[in-house]
Amino acid sequence: MSERLNFAVIGCGMLARATHIPNLARSAKAVLHTCCDISEETLNECRTKYGARKTTRDFHEAIGDPEVDALVVATTQQLRLPVIGEAARAGKPVY
Repeated sequence: MSERLNFAVIGCGMLARATHIPNLARSAKAVLHTCCDISEETLNECRTKYGARKTTRDFHEAIGDPEVDALVVATTQQLRLPVIGEAARAGKPVY
């Protein structure tokens, strides 16, 4: 497979910005397509430092985006299950 996969990261806190987001940003097989978080400051860092193509504060928007192929979910435990459930209904793989 030569085509790169578009990833959305939902929950862009310290763990995501220390590991998942940099890994996606430099991957030859993935694209950091969308970052989703409640913090505008965090989303700005995702755009400027890591080159996220899109940002949103609404995880429904990130999951529903037809350009997004897969998700990295790095949210709090309270939000994780609803995000995973919606992703499953949308047929999108989750890490």
